[in-house]
Amino acid sequence: MSLAIAHDWSVANPIPRSVYERSWLVTIAKRLTESRLGREAWLGFVIRRNRGARSFNIYSLYEELIIPVLLQNCTVQRTISMCENMLSKYGTLLYFDKIELYAMWRPEDLNATEEELRKLKVGYRAKNILRITEHFVTNKVSEKELRKLSTDKLEKELLKIYGVGKQTVFYIIDRADYLKHISLWERKILSKYIFDKELCDEKYLVDWFHKRYHQYCGMAFSLIFEDIFFQHKIKPFNWLKKIMREK
Repeated sequence: MSLAIAHDWSVANPIPRSVYERSWLVTIAKRLTESRLGREAWLGFVIRRNRGARSFNIYSLYEELIIPVLLQNCTVQRTISMCENMLSKYGTLLYFDKIELYAMWRPEDLNATEEELRKLKVGYRAKNILRITEHFVTNKVSEKELRKLSTDKLEKELLKIYGVGKQTVFYIIDRADYLKHISLWERKILSKYIFDKELCDEKYLVDWFHKRYHQYCGMAFSLIFEDIFFQHKIKPFNWLKKIMREK
């Protein structure tokens, strides 16, 4: 069983999810709630408190890859500035409920040179953006066909895309049973939250999720990790403030 690797509704790819995918999401949510995981200490807490919630992704695969590029090695304000520059130049302006919103450009519509992108203050990321775009245009990447692949084959195909590494693959594949790597900053947060330790070994954490959640290890990781920030928003964790360097 698996989730779609990326939501396939966007201006760039206006194809709605199938009824099958929606039914599957409802089924797995019900199955998790009724299983022993619904009563488990860490994941069970998240499931019980968010009963009825549904997993979703608003981005296309191309968008999923461009966004991390604009997040690399910079402050939040810098990312916001780069996004505004790129979207105002190449995006599509939409109007909804008296609000203006930008939709990201399609790969085939980004007719720009590295120099032109650098003028938008994206720095070295200009080359990365163009290489990812070129891969999609040249290889005519089909999200629909990628979803049909086994996890191992899908992983290999995604790693062929410039700029996609082992951690990015996990974020993109988004299959319930897929978890091979956990980034350093995520490990710091999970180590403190679950084990009250400064930092656990990556293999130890990955094995912990696999042994505890089996075919739902990847989904469990995502749900627990995201819920930490939900709790933090309601009642801040001082230890998380330090890790995230919040004031």
